[in-house]
Amino acid sequence: MIIYFPVVIKQLFTLGKDYPFPRPAVCPCCESNRLWSHGYVLRYLFYTQGVYLKRYRCVDCCRVHMLKPKGILSHHQSSCLEIFRHLYLYVLNGSYDTTHCSRQRQRHWFKSLDRNIRLYIGFSVDLITGFERLLTMGLNPLRRPK
Repeated sequence: MIIYFPVVIKQLFTLGKDYPFPRPAVCPCCESNRLWSHGYVLRYLFYTQGVYLKRYRCVDCCRVHMLKPKGILSHHQSSCLEIFRHLYLYVLNGSYDTTHCSRQRQRHWFKSLDRNIRLYIGFSVDLITGFERLLTMGLNPLRRPK
């Protein structure tokens, strides 16, 4: 299970494993207060440079929880803000901005977003409004159907 926490990304990259990760008070699954440190895992959240994220294991339900920075959508390496910026530039200019992100990746985002807008909201909104509405509904705008 993933637990999101506020983070200063620059400090996380520079300090690595020495970053002061917050310790969850209780397990999100069983609400036990017996969480043990379960080491670190290397994740590539921002393209080329990996970052170590802290994991905790609940003694009672045996689940492993990983701390992940807020603003990163599940199953995506780019931040929510970066995805929104690319979406905005695409709507504004009519073409993909490929300076920091490939055209194929952006096309994947927009295709998933369009599908989720039609599924959860309907046909009456544009991509930017749909992205914001899906986020306020607590949904991942780019999630893929199972």
